[in-house]
Amino acid sequence: MNQRNIPRREIAKEARKLLKEGMPKQEVFEVLVEQYKYSKDVATILSGIPSLKRSKRYHFWNIVLLILIIILELHNLLYPSLSIIWYGLLIYIVATKMTRYYFWIPLLSFIAISVAIYFLFSATTKLQLFIGFFVLAIYLPAGLLSIWLVKKLCPSVTEKKEMYTNEDGENRMKLVYDFNDELKED
Repeated sequence: MNQRNIPRREIAKEARKLLKEGMPKQEVFEVLVEQYKYSKDVATILSGIPSLKRSKRYHFWNIVLLILIIILELHNLLYPSLSIIWYGLLIYIVATKMTRYYFWIPLLSFIAISVAIYFLFSATTKLQLFIGFFVLAIYLPAGLLSIWLVKKLCPSVTEKKEMYTNEDGENRMKLVYDFNDELKED
């Protein structure tokens, strides 16, 4: 197995620092590739970190998601279980915009929505009906908002093959990564 020893944390820390200074993702990518060489790995790491522009633009929606998850955590405090730890971690993840872990939100939302639907169809009291509707009203927007936010905060990187001529005059192909950092009106 051929595994390179890549300083992922160091690259991510440097990328966050440069992005916080307002540098576009494409420039950050070029600086980091020059410094660390591994373009595919740098692109992968950088693709999960929102740019300053996008972070500011979608800050309101990230706060809305954070509030929804805090409400879910408060709801889970009524029924103590291991989910308290999960939602505590999700609060940290959303507060720090660690988008590569946002996939946990729709996954947990799907499980909770499935339970809520069961509650709605088997409810014998008004309290059970209320809990079922409450869970649907909070988990559904949280799951959908997290999916939408990941796409908006960290759009996918375009990978293209480009032809170039090396020093020996040979035609070669190289991978070029393009970070779509421009904001368009939604």
